[in-house]
Amino acid sequence: STSPGSWNAPCPERKPRSTGIRTGPRPAGSANPRQGCQMTSQHTSRFPESSKVGVAEIDDDHRELFDHIRTTAGSPQGVDARARGGTLRSLVAHFRDHFAREEKLMENSGFREWRDHAEHHKRFIGRLEQRVAAVESGRADESEFRSDALDMLFRDALNRDVEFATWFNHARRR
Repeated sequence: STSPGSWNAPCPERKPRSTGIRTGPRPAGSANPRQGCQMTSQHTSRFPESSKVGVAEIDDDHRELFDHIRTTAGSPQGVDARARGGTLRSLVAHFRDHFAREEKLMENSGFREWRDHAEHHKRFIGRLEQRVAAVESGRADESEFRSDALDMLFRDALNRDVEFATWFNHARRR
């Protein structure tokens, strides 16, 4: 398990996808450069600017989700597992709302892979729901949920959302 404030995840592997968009590390000086995607305790109090994908609506949602994860996953001691699970389920609902907005933006903009991205979101929600069930049953604690939710959020943003943002920003300039 990971204690709050000590979350540390390595940069995810980035694989080329059928869009033909380059998804590897960005060259220095390119738009939206990553300052290294290692998340450490120094980043847990604020949404890291290096995690922006370059689409304001998505970046704003990611920042809100990040803040919500930090404030939600940390119920006071003595709160029963069912109550904690309910609180975490409200966070999962925030993820669902974000994904619905993101998918609508993708569909409306003509992004061909939006359905594939929506399936990815569905699997993501399924994993979060499994983590909530583990907290409710006592098999995991909230810090594990928090770590997993942050890990999933940043991996999603650093991989899939960057692909869409690159395509979206290029399409807007045409």
